[in-house]
Amino acid sequence: MHGVQDEHLSVVDKTKKALHSKISCSCGYVSLWASSILDSIGVKSRCVSGLTLDDWNSYNNGHTMIEVYTENENKWSCYDIDNHVMFLANSIHLDFCEVCNAVCNGREYELRCLSSAAVTDSSYEGALYFDKISGEANLRKWYKRVLQVPLIRHKNSKYYFCDQKNRKRVRQYSKTYKFINESSFKRYFY
Repeated sequence: MHGVQDEHLSVVDKTKKALHSKISCSCGYVSLWASSILDSIGVKSRCVSGLTLDDWNSYNNGHTMIEVYTENENKWSCYDIDNHVMFLANSIHLDFCEVCNAVCNGREYELRCLSSAAVTDSSYEGALYFDKISGEANLRKWYKRVLQVPLIRHKNSKYYFCDQKNRKRVRQYSKTYKFINESSFKRYFY
């Protein structure tokens, strides 16, 4: 569930707790946890994030998800563990950049539910905000805000992006955000 109660737990402790109850973490923590579990069983995965270029506020300036590499499709597929959805177009899994492109450019995409479990921890102080984005139409509107600049996390804990137009602005947000040109970005990550 989206919340913060279990963010302090180690990966091992989150995994132990998840065997018998729900864990409560925000998008970054649950994505790092899920990616570490997948990596530990030999499934190639990575964290991906989006940033907004709209005016920043205190609660929804970006979002973190995971990509999982599917050997038989020879393709990365994007999953939003925090909101319990995956992304498809014409029954084909979308990678993170394809998701951002579809969301920001009004292209058709499908949200397929991964779980019917509750998405938000009711004890989380932001629960009222997340209740406002419940429902597919609101989630799509929210994605349009938070997925304007795609960033992909490298094993060195830096996030790489290729938005030349907003390069200076994005780099100001965090020292871990590193610009590379679009052809290098695509070649390196896809």
